[in-house]
Amino acid sequence: MRASPCCSIAATSAALKCRSMIPGSGSSEATGTGQKREFINNRRGYMLVLKVTMLEGRSQSQKEDLIQLLSQTASRELEYPLEEIRVVIYEVSRSQWGVAGRSLACQDRRGQ
Repeated sequence: MRASPCCSIAATSAALKCRSMIPGSGSSEATGTGQKREFINNRRGYMLVLKVTMLEGRSQSQKEDLIQLLSQTASRELEYPLEEIRVVIYEVSRSQWGVAGRSLACQDRRGQ
């Protein structure tokens, strides 16, 4: 699997931000490996759901690679079993994605 540095950085960053979302932690931040491991042991079968929103147009192969990369990174960084990680991809059309007050489709029509 070939991934660009941007994808790797984004996936690692997203996985690290999820540390505070471990159920049962009672805290917004885990400090130290022992404490993090205790939180994970207390989660009792909770699954981790990673949601990705992106513009439509990527190939099925690219989406499969992204799912694999995000799942493996989250499993490694959060010490979560791979079997308990879910990835959901939401694809949005250019007409439904707005930047600076206009949809991307509108910006495309105006040559910007």
